[in-house]
Amino acid sequence: MLIDGLIRMGLPLLNRGGSPAEVIRQITDVEAGAQFFQNVILVEIDVAQRRFAVHPPMAWGDWQEEPQEGGKGRRKKTQARFVPDRSRTVAAPFVLPKGGNPLKPQGRYGIPVYLVYDKQFRELAANAEAVRDFLERRLARTQLWRGAVEVAALTAPLADAFATLASGATEKEKLYGLLVLAEVGEGHPYRYAAAASDDGPWVVQSRLHPGVAVCANLALLEQAAWQAKLAEGMEKGALDDGVCVCCGAEGPVVSIANQAWPLFAFEWRAPLPSELAEEELVRGAALCHRCYQGLTLGGQFCFSTASRRLPVWVTRELFAPAMSRGGDTPRQVRQEVYAGLIITVGALGCGSRKALCRRA
Repeated sequence: MLIDGLIRMGLPLLNRGGSPAEVIRQITDVEAGAQFFQNVILVEIDVAQRRFAVHPPMAWGDWQEEPQEGGKGRRKKTQARFVPDRSRTVAAPFVLPKGGNPLKPQGRYGIPVYLVYDKQFRELAANAEAVRDFLERRLARTQLWRGAVEVAALTAPLADAFATLASGATEKEKLYGLLVLAEVGEGHPYRYAAAASDDGPWVVQSRLHPGVAVCANLALLEQAAWQAKLAEGMEKGALDDGVCVCCGAEGPVVSIANQAWPLFAFEWRAPLPSELAEEELVRGAALCHRCYQGLTLGGQFCFSTASRRLPVWVTRELFAPAMSRGGDTPRQVRQEVYAGLIITVGALGCGSRKALCRRA
């Protein structure tokens, strides 16, 4: 089945290992969602002192002019493209919505890093009550949030920050951004340091402690990202003593629900004599934690890394030809269509599927 192929694709990546920064890039969408780093609103929270400071909106990257191919006899034009700072983006991992309404909370969040779309920027501007609702609904789905400060204390200054960005944008300009609640301290996703390091990249200069930098704890961010993925599977059920449908391992298992592969629709009902409740999907198909990690990596690679947006002219030619056979005018089609190549990985010389799954 499809998930079996995705797991086979992901397990070699899991077995290979890698630095926390590499793993974060593999299991989240910090590479695919580059536009969200254009406007970053970061709240620095000193957990020990229970103080916070809202940093002015910032861009984690630069705009660069890129040449565009022109037609015959035409001049080559340039187009501005936002290029994020890859050393910083791993410090704010997130997963892009794979379906449904992207303005609503979806799945699980490892740490408090939340996508903000254009409509939300304008709704949250100078609206403390809307900011509170935005935060509370997402914090309830966040794995690593200690609540060092009250949400009510954050709403007014954040509403002002959203208003600053919204007021500086034109009506036609689309705003994309991130809201980061950075809890700083020992044993937390971020820490204070005099200088950055490979496992703790620089995020921003501290406003609470001048002369000190806020750096990311990448090992903890990676752990939180995996916890969020497993919690996503647990939403549709989890068992302490189950059997993995892929490798046959016995022990803790979770359902196959995973946003890394967007082809599974929970709304579909098979014509079976009995039907499981949605939260008991795990009783129909369950994965051990290792196979679930393989599914995450395989799904991310197949549907994100190996997929690219088709040019608009190809999309129109394929899905909206100039004139249909009946002479009707073409219906409007969605501009963004993605295409990719699914690679089927065999046993890779590792013996049985159980050996492939359990190989260190």
